[in-house]
Amino acid sequence: IEKLASVAGLKGREAAGRLRDVVNVAIPYDVALAQFTKVTLPVWLMKAFRLWPNFDNLNDNQKTALTSLIYNRGTSLEGSTRSEMKEVYNCLVRGNTRPIAGLIKQMGLRSPLRGVQLRRKQEAELFAS
Repeated sequence: IEKLASVAGLKGREAAGRLRDVVNVAIPYDVALAQFTKVTLPVWLMKAFRLWPNFDNLNDNQKTALTSLIYNRGTSLEGSTRSEMKEVYNCLVRGNTRPIAGLIKQMGLRSPLRGVQLRRKQEAELFAS
């Protein structure tokens, strides 16, 4: 825990430079799942509830997709790389969820990383289901 705490919050080059300090840390799956379920997920659900208008009116799949989206991308709606995030917000204000799956998928197409593209595609499919 001390090793992980020493690098918590680091980003970019600073995080990469400290990778060697934690590369051999192993957390049992059941411990990690319990931590995620009891601590991390409730925090991000509350952030989603605060960020997205009409969040309570969405179905569970839609809530899950939008929570995953901000868990991975953060909650900012500002900036040129956040235009789809802002449009998702605007759609929710208007109560029009139809374009949202497409907007989520479009976010993935902005990334050169195949993993990010796949994650956005899966979130879009989940939102649409």
